[in-house]
Amino acid sequence: MKKLGCCGLLLTLVLGAQKSSRPNLSGVWDLVLDKSDFGKMPPPRSVLNIIEHKEPFIQINSTLVLPQGKYTALLKYRSTGARDANDSYGTNMNSWSKWFGNEFVIEGEVVAGNKFVRFKERWSLADGGKTLINNRIMYLPAGEVPQKLVFAKKAP
Repeated sequence: MKKLGCCGLLLTLVLGAQKSSRPNLSGVWDLVLDKSDFGKMPPPRSVLNIIEHKEPFIQINSTLVLPQGKYTALLKYRSTGARDANDSYGTNMNSWSKWFGNEFVIEGEVVAGNKFVRFKERWSLADGGKTLINNRIMYLPAGEVPQKLVFAKKAP
């Protein structure tokens, strides 16, 4: 019985340490166009993401600038794997997100008119937390489009 109690305590400590070692994505993040790769898609003029991260909640206030104009979105995710519904720049989006090690992974789908797009994003921090990398794959009717979006953290 003592052995079982010690194993349970050890497992609790290990799982607790894993949760606390996850990176905090909070900050103001500016897209670095010349370090990013948009695959077959044209690049935006700019993207600015303001992220508030308080586990299990991650909220992103995003501003996207395209040649057609400026768009904003308030995106809310939970890292529990639960389904989240968001309005992504005027389009309905359903997603599921959770941590896999130090990567925050979002899988989702967007329906715009008669078009259906699935995507998977893997977010991670680099350079001591000064760089946020979003490795994304969009699954379009014409095929997969891999992208790498690199964001620099702005000083407070």
